[in-house]
Amino acid sequence: MDDKQRKALDQAIASVEMEGFKFSDKKKKLCEDLLDGVIPYDKFLADCKAGKLSAYLGR
Repeated sequence: MDDKQRKALDQAIASVEMEGFKFSDKKKKLCEDLLDGVIPYDKFLADCKAGKLSAYLGR
């Protein structure tokens, strides 16, 4: 993840948390893995549509 992506992710997380939501470490790691290409975005999206998001959060 480059500096621009890191800054954007940090700002997005801060925005979510300012609204009163908790952004767990697992969700942060998931976002980092998506941005780093560890998890292919197309596969992640298909899995989410199939109701398999919990498989990623259990990593």
